[in-house]
Amino acid sequence: MRIKTIAAVATAAAALTLGTAGTSNAAQAIHSQATPVATGHATPAGFHLTSIGNTAPKVAADCLLNIGSPGNYQTPDGYAGQVEQVYDSCNGDVYAHWQWSNDFMQRFPGRKLRVAVGSPTYEYDLPFWTDIVTPSQGKDAWFINEPGENYGLYHGWAGNDDWRAGAMLDESGCVAWGTLHNYNGYDEAGPYGGCNDENVPG
Repeated sequence: MRIKTIAAVATAAAALTLGTAGTSNAAQAIHSQATPVATGHATPAGFHLTSIGNTAPKVAADCLLNIGSPGNYQTPDGYAGQVEQVYDSCNGDVYAHWQWSNDFMQRFPGRKLRVAVGSPTYEYDLPFWTDIVTPSQGKDAWFINEPGENYGLYHGWAGNDDWRAGAMLDESGCVAWGTLHNYNGYDEAGPYGGCNDENVPG
C-alpha cells in the first residue's frame, strides 16, 4: 500500500538534504549466501503498515549490526534525526532504526514520522512503512514486521538481496534513505533523499 502524499512538497524537496556523516557506527555484517528462511518468519503479504517499537528488538545484542551510512533528515526547521539499517546476523532479519535529534524532539514533540524497510528488487520497490510515531513517544523508533513480535524483514526475500532503511516526516512524501546494502557483502549505493516518490531508490 502506497502512502499518499498529502502535503505540498515543492518547498520540502529543496529542504531535504542528506549527508553521510552521522552517529552511525558502520559495521561489517556477517553475510549468508544461501540461508533458508528461518523458522518463525512470516512472509509479508502485500504492502501493509507494520508495527513500530521504541526499543531495540529482543535479540542478542551482539547479533545487531549497523549497516552502511544513515540517511540524515534535514528540514526547514533543522536536523530532525537519522535512519539507519540494522542487520540481525543471528536470524537474517533487516530492521530500520530511527533516532530523533535531541533539539528537534524538544522543539517539535508532535511531528509525525514513519520508518520503512524496502528493496528496489522486492515487490515493485514499494517499501513497508510503520505506523506513525512522534518524538513524545521516545528518542528511538524501530521498524518491526509483526505487531508484538521482534521480526524484521528477512534479507533473502529481495530478488537481489539488497535493502534500504528510510524515514518520512509529516506524510510529506519526502524520504531520507540510508545506504542500499547488498547482503552478498557490499554496498550498491549511498544515502539518498528525495520527494514525490516513496519507492525504494536503486
